[in-house]
Amino acid sequence: MKKIWYSEWDETPISHWVGKRMMVHTPVLARDHDTNALASWQTKAKDLNGAGYSNPTYTLMVEEDGRIMFCPETSKNQIHCFGQNTKQFGIALMGDGTKDYATKEQIDSLEKIAKIMKSEAITYHRDFPRFNKKRNRWDFKSCPGDMVKMSIEHNEYLNGLVVRYPHHAQPLNLR
Repeated sequence: MKKIWYSEWDETPISHWVGKRMMVHTPVLARDHDTNALASWQTKAKDLNGAGYSNPTYTLMVEEDGRIMFCPETSKNQIHCFGQNTKQFGIALMGDGTKDYATKEQIDSLEKIAKIMKSEAITYHRDFPRFNKKRNRWDFKSCPGDMVKMSIEHNEYLNGLVVRYPHHAQPLNLR
């Protein structure tokens, strides 16, 4: 039987993440036109689990139509950003943030999440590089994509929460 990781969020604050920072991601998933992002992620989660992951990584996922999906198991044990998994909760805005802007519905939902969760800040995965010991260099992400980043920063409320960190600095150890 196929495990269903996510269900629609009932907008109840997730107690252990209230008042914390939220980190925005844009996982790029190939999918056919008949499959929504969540269904694609269910398939991807199976592949990730085969690679040793215990869950699909994000506490909340926002579909292009603005639906907010919640994964209780992930909420307790996230794996969305090395060094930040217990400090910030992960949110995925579904779609290809390198080619498409976030939809108005996604931005409205992200604002709703920030208000319900009383989030102190929004961060981007791209600001937290990981040192690759094998290659002796920092590995940088482009997540969320530039188009999604611009969508977030165009919203006055969300832009007021955005906190950026310089790429040349070692990632900060946030509380």
